[in-house]
Amino acid sequence: MTVRDKDKPSDSSLFTQAKSGNRLAFNTLIERHWKALYQVGFKVLQNDDATQDLIQDVFLRLWEKREDLKINHVKAYMEKATHYEALKRLKTQGFTESDEEILASLPSLNQNIDDLLSYSEKRNEIISIVEKLPKRQKEIFYMSRFEDLSNEEIANLLSLSKSTVEKQITNALKVLRVALKVTMAVLALC
Repeated sequence: MTVRDKDKPSDSSLFTQAKSGNRLAFNTLIERHWKALYQVGFKVLQNDDATQDLIQDVFLRLWEKREDLKINHVKAYMEKATHYEALKRLKTQGFTESDEEILASLPSLNQNIDDLLSYSEKRNEIISIVEKLPKRQKEIFYMSRFEDLSNEEIANLLSLSKSTVEKQITNALKVLRVALKVTMAVLALC
């Protein structure tokens, strides 16, 4: 750490100031992390304009919710928020030609076709069950299981308590277990 770095306020200090309405502190956070967040968003979206819009929206939402947020690691929080929002946008956009090209370029798996079909069928069944969950529960479950966010990170992103997030995940898992048991029982009868 150089003497110059020592004189710079920490992200936590800047965010604390921003929570009090200090726009200059918030602008410093933007300048400090814009490039890193852009890289996080671009990895997912692969589009310059869409990524710039995404980063602006992430910072805008952070500013709007700043008073309610309890963030320990500002950079990590912003990176997770950017990644989550990019995935959410990609999901709502659907696949583009470049997405299909990326998928086509992936190396083939060394598994036989029956294994792949079985895995694909199970995965599709699970996704089908998850899609039927209530909207908030589904969102929390996706963030937890498919985006690998911690319960605390999800709570912060969605402005919920950690216990609410834990309960929603538990309830989603119960629904999945019951639905999958029913499916297995039906298959056993066939």
